[in-house]
Amino acid sequence: MRLSFLRRDRSPPSPPTTTLPTPGLNDCAILLVDSVYLAGTYHITPYGSPQPSPTVEEHQISYDSCEYANESGSQKSWKRECHGAAEFIQQLLDSYKQVTAVTSGNAAMSYLHNLPSGQFGNIILLIDLDHHTSNSLYDDIHSPVRSNTPMDIVKDNILYGVELLKVVLKELDLGIISNVTPIVISRNDSPQLMTTCLDLGAVDYLIKPVSTQVIKTLWLNSTKHKRPMYSPDSCDEAMDKVSRLSIREGDLRDIEERLHTAFSRDEWLEEMIINHYAPPFHHINVANFPRLDTISSQERMSYLRQQYASWDFCPYDYSEDDLLRCILIAFEDCLAVKGLKSVSVSDEMLHRFILAIRAAYCNPNPYHNFYHAVDVLQCTYYILRSTGLIGRPDGGSSHFDNHSDQAKCRIQQLLSPNDVFALMVASLAHDLGHPGVNNAYMINAQTPLALLYNDKAVLENYHTTSLFLLMKKYEFNFFGDISTPEFKDFRQLVVNSILATDMSAHFDYITIFTEQNRRLGSNGGLNLNQEKLYFCSAILKCSDISNAARSFHVASRWTECLMKEFRDQAFLEKRMGYPINMNPEQTDTALANGQVEFISKLALPLFEIFGELIPEMAYCIENVKKNISTWEHIRDHGFPAKPPSDHVEDKPAGDVESNSASSTEAIYVEPMIPMMTETF
Repeated sequence: MRLSFLRRDRSPPSPPTTTLPTPGLNDCAILLVDSVYLAGTYHITPYGSPQPSPTVEEHQISYDSCEYANESGSQKSWKRECHGAAEFIQQLLDSYKQVTAVTSGNAAMSYLHNLPSGQFGNIILLIDLDHHTSNSLYDDIHSPVRSNTPMDIVKDNILYGVELLKVVLKELDLGIISNVTPIVISRNDSPQLMTTCLDLGAVDYLIKPVSTQVIKTLWLNSTKHKRPMYSPDSCDEAMDKVSRLSIREGDLRDIEERLHTAFSRDEWLEEMIINHYAPPFHHINVANFPRLDTISSQERMSYLRQQYASWDFCPYDYSEDDLLRCILIAFEDCLAVKGLKSVSVSDEMLHRFILAIRAAYCNPNPYHNFYHAVDVLQCTYYILRSTGLIGRPDGGSSHFDNHSDQAKCRIQQLLSPNDVFALMVASLAHDLGHPGVNNAYMINAQTPLALLYNDKAVLENYHTTSLFLLMKKYEFNFFGDISTPEFKDFRQLVVNSILATDMSAHFDYITIFTEQNRRLGSNGGLNLNQEKLYFCSAILKCSDISNAARSFHVASRWTECLMKEFRDQAFLEKRMGYPINMNPEQTDTALANGQVEFISKLALPLFEIFGELIPEMAYCIENVKKNISTWEHIRDHGFPAKPPSDHVEDKPAGDVESNSASSTEAIYVEPMIPMMTETF
């Protein structure tokens, strides 16, 4: 008996009569998910001479072609796996009429989705755990750092191992696939791993090498594995029954089951959307967080604390490791505030959360990337420090000398320490998973997100959903239990603040903030919860477009990033035949005029109102006006031919809060020439 790839079959000679496997097993087929095997469908061929199987031959080529001077243990192990691959498939074919091998969970799901109905009575799905380094559960079992939560944050484009098992079980529950018996197979004999897999829903756990006797009885698992399937007919019948009969105990169970099915489908939809739009997570371990235990790192932290407190901070001046440290500084200061209620964030959880947020941002985006998230958080942190809600502002800064004690007291009465923590989280995650195009593109392209959110604040809704799904998936339980009042308040503030960053509603918020300023100045009764939500929305909106109020050499750098992202979108819109939001070939004059329009009509009114709400930030208005004047000068006279030697002044070592917006004569911005490429 030999093995054969169906796709490689050639016209056979007259086949002799061959004895097939035991008739009781003919209803079952094997689907094997293991990256060691050559992908293909193997079956019994009753013809040909007993030649070596293609699996053995091709595996022999795959490792014999590599020259190992000194084979490591892992290389020897890999060769042993390759040698055993053909033998294992042959053992399976001795009992089952067809074995299909695939190398990833994606291929397995495609196979199950496209399998003709009724072709097999049951598919025995064998899921390997050993040959994929990004299996978070498997790695956690072996991790030298043990905790109650997964230490590794994994989300690959390739489904494998435990993650594949979860997907299969969900689709079985939803009735998307049927007659599939998922069995885990591994060399790991850890009782913890076995129990976890069985608790998830695996029908069996096989330890390699699998004996012939075990293989012959695999089909018995399919007879006992009958998962309930969802069908519209059964759901309608349940609904009719509830409407006809009085509410009895049995009817309540029907309702519970129906709701469970509906909610399971919603959860699956959410996860599919997030997986589609968000960039894949790399294999991230908390040990990858920059070390903080050396004298040099502590000195660096002290330096970064000063820099992150400066209004002239620009994240592009620092490494990503330093930016991670900056975020850590901001949250450590936030968590040190007295009065936090029910917030429990360990150092390990905070490190994992920061790493997860970084991984969820799409850094290839020219503007809406991790650097923008760090910048927005810095502005929020700066504002909260300026009002005394986090720590105390550094002495000697003119920004804090002429503040209004009455306004400061009013703000501190509005925001509790829990609200400050929620606003910090919202600031860091406000553009989570941003695809690099705006809402107009999403709506014109009728993307699934636009359809899901009915063309309203599409990306802002998506960012909010992404944050809470990320917190749920990786168990960032800042409040222990989502049913607590503190978590509900946290969620309300985060959702309202992120949704407020939708620029299509900008002028509506300008009106809201204007009316709020009037109310706060009166002695009338206030809805403190609503005022708090508006105030946090104002802070995050200012932080989101704070580059308009930065020193010009910082503001112009962000402008360049934003224009690059707009140009990329314009090329894509042109290619797809959608309305083009911005001319990708605009001149420097058009660019400068666009900045004048944006800053004058959108940024300046916001900062003027914000300066009334928070007098400590009123100086930003002068920065905004200076930037308008500078862009007007560029619009009328063009960019300088070359940068003056003093276009960026060195900051004094002790002046961490300096506000030195450059004058027109002391600035230089590299002219932004459209990047035309044939391949987009």
